[in-house]
Amino acid sequence: MNADEVTIQFLVTNDTHSQMEPYACSRLPAYETVGGVARRATEFKEMTKEHPDSTLILDDGDVFTGSAYFSHFQGEAEMKILTELNYEACALGNHDVDAKPGLPRLLEVAEKFAPNCPILNGNVIYSETKELIFKPYKIFTKLGVRIGVASLLGEQAWSVTSAKDSLEYLDFT
Repeated sequence: MNADEVTIQFLVTNDTHSQMEPYACSRLPAYETVGGVARRATEFKEMTKEHPDSTLILDDGDVFTGSAYFSHFQGEAEMKILTELNYEACALGNHDVDAKPGLPRLLEVAEKFAPNCPILNGNVIYSETKELIFKPYKIFTKLGVRIGVASLLGEQAWSVTSAKDSLEYLDFT
């Protein structure tokens, strides 16, 4: 690597579905235990050692719903975890759209518990006002390199959401 080269490391998770504890995965031999926040924190810490100033930690959606943590804390636990693990942005997933008690509560929780980790999405809007609900993108700078991160929900993901009465999907194809 020459002096003009910069390494940017992306650590990206997705479909964590509020799963805070390790669990036995039936798709792996002998139901191997996977997941859990503590394991993720350990991996992130180890992986960022080599590039501490040029690592970007993101989530690709479906952070919410799926466990008793979400049912009880309604997104607070998930957003606190994103903050503690130094996530810098999170994409909106289709199950995040369906999360009860709804998007207004998730927006409130995100702002309060993870103000430095915005939820991004550029094609789900309020039906009534036609306004975007989330920021569509965020620009990061790592070691002088500008990195644009944008988020769109796919048509297939949108097709299985249940929140279509108050929201609309913008198809960019």
